[in-house]
Amino acid sequence: MSDQTPLTLTAITHPAIDAYCSDYSAQESPTLRKIRLATEQRFPKVHHMITGGLVTAFFKSIIQSTGTHWVLEIGTFTGYSALAFAEALPVKGRVITLDRDPVALAFAQEYWAQSADGKKIESILGVASESLAQISQEISQGIRPKPELIFIDADKSQNLAYLEWAIQNIEPRGNIFIDNVLWKGKVIDPQDSATQHIYKLNEFIKSDPRLHAVILPLRDGLWWLRRAPSADN
Repeated sequence: MSDQTPLTLTAITHPAIDAYCSDYSAQESPTLRKIRLATEQRFPKVHHMITGGLVTAFFKSIIQSTGTHWVLEIGTFTGYSALAFAEALPVKGRVITLDRDPVALAFAQEYWAQSADGKKIESILGVASESLAQISQEISQGIRPKPELIFIDADKSQNLAYLEWAIQNIEPRGNIFIDNVLWKGKVIDPQDSATQHIYKLNEFIKSDPRLHAVILPLRDGLWWLRRAPSADN
């Protein structure tokens, strides 16, 4: 990749364009705004980890246009995206969200309680791999349905394992999304360990015949994955 023109690692989309798109797209709810602003104050060093309003507006359109009822999220942080999913779901819809940080999860639950849609959210505290194993068992026993949408936004070193779980457990017509797959453009020339994990993920997806895949340059890059028709034959 040394023959590529160097990329200025500031933003995937020009900030002014990103702001314009956000301004003209569906807006966040009052509770989501509260979560975003409170996250900036409570977690100032990592508040950028919150899923942006433009991305969640996109997710809401996907959920509502596909009739999705059951969402699994790997990586809760302060609960912004989980509540956005819940707001888009029908009354009997369900969001299961996984995280291992009790402080951030308690923060999220405080704000979910302020929204009627927060009742649609079930949070599971613990190591994601263990929680996923339990969910797989419950799916096989008929206790839970297969997820119709899976959002992966957690430990980047585990993305391949989370993706494999998602491929095996997603409802056949479901959607899988993975966040931060452009990593501020660093994937063009991966040098550090974190970037190399994402680069390997992207290379894997590119060559996996089970998947119909597209990278969207939303915020920090978003994989949109569906099982290829041939994968179900």
